[in-house]
Amino acid sequence: MHFTETAIACRSPSFTVGEAVGPGPVRAVFVRAMQFMVQDSDHWMKTSDEQYYTPVIPGTPVSAADLEYFRGCGVMLRMALFWQQDIVPVLPMLLALLVGGLEAAMDRNFLAAVAPELAQRLATWPPPRLPSPTSGRLEYQLQLGQDPMNMIMEFIPNTQIAHIRRLSVADAEGMMLRLASELLFHTQDVEHAIFAALREGLDQKNLRREMLDGRTRTGSLLECLQTFRDVSVPQVVAGLCCNRRISSYAVLIPMLKHSMGISPNDREFHEQLDYSRLADRWMQALARYLSGTGHPNDEAFAHLQQTDSDQEISPASLGEAFRPTLFMQAISDSPFIPRNRSGGEAEIEIRFVSSITDQDFAVGHAAVWFHTCTLTMDVVLDEEVAAMLDEHMPEDPSVTTRFDVYIHASLLGAFKDYNTV
Repeated sequence: MHFTETAIACRSPSFTVGEAVGPGPVRAVFVRAMQFMVQDSDHWMKTSDEQYYTPVIPGTPVSAADLEYFRGCGVMLRMALFWQQDIVPVLPMLLALLVGGLEAAMDRNFLAAVAPELAQRLATWPPPRLPSPTSGRLEYQLQLGQDPMNMIMEFIPNTQIAHIRRLSVADAEGMMLRLASELLFHTQDVEHAIFAALREGLDQKNLRREMLDGRTRTGSLLECLQTFRDVSVPQVVAGLCCNRRISSYAVLIPMLKHSMGISPNDREFHEQLDYSRLADRWMQALARYLSGTGHPNDEAFAHLQQTDSDQEISPASLGEAFRPTLFMQAISDSPFIPRNRSGGEAEIEIRFVSSITDQDFAVGHAAVWFHTCTLTMDVVLDEEVAAMLDEHMPEDPSVTTRFDVYIHASLLGAFKDYNTV
């Protein structure tokens, strides 16, 4: 596609990746585009909680080329919103700032939903204000080595604890804005030219507004988001970004549904196999695998211990969320939890089949096939898989089984599939 004005405002984008078409490639392209955008360390930096990225706001004048770059980033955000794609890992509070200002970005309920660690830190300000035992005056009570004093020492230079204790209530309210802007955006200048450039690219008032209500007319995206029925800007942004990261395997399990696509009329049907029992056993083995951490203990994955430490999806970066995130990446081509059309969590279907036939790809025994467009996974149940599932399944997920090796290799192999960006 060409990024013309018409393309930016079009109703339904179309991407083709290899042999694949449909929503899977669209999702994959936007995930990669957002990742490439924020990994530009000259212009983006990780936030304090290491989850999101926010623009680098330099202390020096910004060049015209940099402002043009950030206008382009704003256009990317605009297209993601129009086409119902993820803006993650861009900081959700950045979108709230661009649309609703600093008050929207620092809304307590909003922060608790999208960035709970940052919300907890910011909630420590203002501290309790109690009478001083010596003077009797009301003073703010702080302790060195704890928030909010840690935040003050981190973001506001040349400030001693005595200065803070004697602040007036009005000055303390002003400090709240300074601490919030520094904690969330690593700057106190939320009116900086970089934010203005992002807002300009995001808004693009001269572009047609097709996606918002089905009709074509010229209008402002910001005006639309600011007047979204009776829902506030923080609520709109939280709905887009909240709970999109996988924190543990327990988040993924309720999304998994399975179906039986095996018939006695299938060419590869085996009467001696109890397919219903095997399907249940397979789902149990998958849940056990997902609850484990790191790569399975097998020589097939030994080389990965040294090579994936700098990857976004790796045991080092994700801990207990590594395996479920790897599964999500394989089946959706995105590490984030997908949404259905109504905004809720999408279902992931595991479809058991007796064989997989594809005229262009050689698919053998014990095969697994991912359909990123429909969030569907085809799993062949054959004698080889039955033998794996009949083995003892230890309760301890750190003990590697043949099933663990088989499913882990399938998930890693999904990155090399024909429809992966």
